[in-house]
Amino acid sequence: MNAKMNNDGWSEVKNFESLQNLDHQPMGPRHMPIQHFPAIELFKERLAEHGIQVIAERAVMSPDTYKLMYVADVAPMDGKVNEDFCYSVGFLNNNDRSRAFTGIAGTRVHMNNAGMYVCEGAFKTRHMQNVFSYLTDRSANIIQWFKDYHAKQSGRIQKMKDTPCTDEMLGNVLLNYIRKPYTLSSTNIKNIVREYDNPRYEAFKERTLWSLQNTTAEVFNRVKSPLFRLEAMEVFNEAIDNYLK
Repeated sequence: MNAKMNNDGWSEVKNFESLQNLDHQPMGPRHMPIQHFPAIELFKERLAEHGIQVIAERAVMSPDTYKLMYVADVAPMDGKVNEDFCYSVGFLNNNDRSRAFTGIAGTRVHMNNAGMYVCEGAFKTRHMQNVFSYLTDRSANIIQWFKDYHAKQSGRIQKMKDTPCTDEMLGNVLLNYIRKPYTLSSTNIKNIVREYDNPRYEAFKERTLWSLQNTTAEVFNRVKSPLFRLEAMEVFNEAIDNYLK
C-alpha cells in the first residue's frame, strides 16, 4: 500500500529550469542523488551527438521530487514521417534508490497524445559519489538500445496493424491484467473493454491489434503513476507477443 501511495500524485514539470533549484541530500554515505536538470541536459547532448533531433519533450515528477520520468519525442531516424505516431526516448531518474538510471522508449500517437512506453530494465550501477561521470556512457547506452528498439518496433507496428484482433486476443490481454492485480485496477480493466467496444476515434474502429493497443493506451492515460503505466504496457506486450511471431 505504501508503494502505491508513493506512486500517486505525480505532476507535470512545466518549467525544466525550476529543476535546477532541487538539491537532494545524500541518503547514505555512498549514495549521491543525481540532479534531474543536469541529467536531462546531458541526455539531450548525447541525442544531438547521435544525430537525433528532439521535437517535443515532457517530464513528470513524483510528489517527493525524488523520481523523474523524462521523455522526448524525436524526429524519425529512418527519414519516414509517420502521420499517426512518433517515436519517443527518455529515462527514469530515481534518487530514492528504488531503481537505477533507466532507459525508456516507445511511441506516442498524435490523435490522442497517448504514450506507450517500455522500460529498458534496471541498470545495476547505483547512484554512487562518482556516478555522474558514468552518465555520458549510460545515456549513450540508452540511445543505442533505443535504436535497436526502433528497428524492431517498426516491423512490429506494421504487424499489429495487419493482424485482426479477436475476442480471444482481447480476453488474453484482460486475463493478464487480472492475474497481476497491482498493475491496473478492476475499473481500468473494465474501461479497456468499454473503450475497445466503443472507440472514441474513427481511426481505432478497425479491429486490429494496433487499435487494441491504442484504445488500451487511452485508458493508461488516466493512470496517475507513470511507473504503473510502464508496468501496464509490459503486461500488454507479453499478452500479444505470441500473435506477432
